[in-house]
Amino acid sequence: MQSLIDENLSEIVRDYKLITRYEDNLTVHLYNDPDTPPSAPQRRERWRKIRIIGRGGQSEVVLETCVDGGRHFTERAVKKIRLQGGDSKRRYESELGAIVKFSHDRYSKYFVKLLGWFASSTKLYMAMEYFPAGDLYSYVRKHEGLPEEDCRQITCQLLSAIAAMHTEGFAHRDIKPQNILIQSHPHPDTQDSWWVKLGDFGISKKIGAGPNVTTSSVGTMLYMAPELFHINCSETLTSDYREADLWSLGITIFFILTNAVPFQIPASTMKFAQNSGKPFPRTLLEHYGVTEDGQAFIRETLRPEPGTRPNFAMAMDHAWIQALFPSAPASITQSRPSTISSRRSSMSDDGSTQGNTTEISTLSSQPVSQEQYDERHYASNPPRQQGPSQGNFEAVTVNEATADVYTGTHNRLFAENESERLLNGRLHGATVRGCVDGVKMLLDQGAWQCRSNAAFVR
Repeated sequence: MQSLIDENLSEIVRDYKLITRYEDNLTVHLYNDPDTPPSAPQRRERWRKIRIIGRGGQSEVVLETCVDGGRHFTERAVKKIRLQGGDSKRRYESELGAIVKFSHDRYSKYFVKLLGWFASSTKLYMAMEYFPAGDLYSYVRKHEGLPEEDCRQITCQLLSAIAAMHTEGFAHRDIKPQNILIQSHPHPDTQDSWWVKLGDFGISKKIGAGPNVTTSSVGTMLYMAPELFHINCSETLTSDYREADLWSLGITIFFILTNAVPFQIPASTMKFAQNSGKPFPRTLLEHYGVTEDGQAFIRETLRPEPGTRPNFAMAMDHAWIQALFPSAPASITQSRPSTISSRRSSMSDDGSTQGNTTEISTLSSQPVSQEQYDERHYASNPPRQQGPSQGNFEAVTVNEATADVYTGTHNRLFAENESERLLNGRLHGATVRGCVDGVKMLLDQGAWQCRSNAAFVR
């Protein structure tokens, strides 16, 4: 039967479609392997459903294992979506386009990879890499917040993902811990470092692809920027959602550090945004010993006016992030003064701004070594304590379902060798100069680093 999703898809999206059959309780995919003669039979991959690992309003996510014929992956997460035509169809065509775009090798460090998709007359199935370590929300809840050094490493990787999306003209629109999957994380018994990937492109949007009119929910309430609460299905948003991505990142960082969010309900977000005299909610950050640079970074991203928030390039130049790059060439890091204060945010505690900013960035992240991790995580960070009595402070622990999040990974280090360090420096220089083409070229040049784990869908 003809699938609703087959119409009007781009050629690159069609290339990811899997030829699919069903045998008993197995899903079977047929492949024409390029390294076999034309007369050779098609290779068959057989997959068996293990269990449901997530549910949402229109979808569920199933863990499957390959029982025969697999080449690159032995497990996968399959997102099954009910198609209802109209807006639902357009939304998931858009999601397919975004996830295919960012499944390219050049982006595989930063985004959950699509292995392929298939469809029936009523359902769309997206097969993606699986992350046994789970999502960041569950990990933070289990550990009641993470040390600042861990959070900074994660933030730098998320900024790299945001930079890739924004450079390519996309906004994610639903950045939150539930949509951040853990490839690896530090552990005293292993050499693993933090490596996270951004997933769930369900409401991502191509910037400039028509008016910024919202016809559906944009993001998750606790992580939504205040300007998004002003719009309804008939109104046009004056910004292009990239500023909203930075707000969501700020809320996510706050949660990682404190196991809480600064605003419990939309009304609290709006109250903070509308009252310029209301102090920034820093009590819980101070309780957990977050440095002044760390607090300043969060304040920058949580500016009420979207036009005054830093973009990804400015955020990557913040002192809190730049502390990860002590070996960056002086000609790069000192080419012009930092435009976001190295010690204090240019946004005061009352929410007012001081001065302008210009763009500078790097598209890389440098993990903490195991020795550094052991020293900082176990010696410098005392056991986490219960937060102070909140009073009028709006931070509360989050209790959200993770229905649209699936989990999975391949155990490998997110480590940089000397070649990667040099590449990172060149990426930094290209973004300092505002050379978008140069950034794309360098991302292509670095793609070889990920090819050993890439799964090409044929």
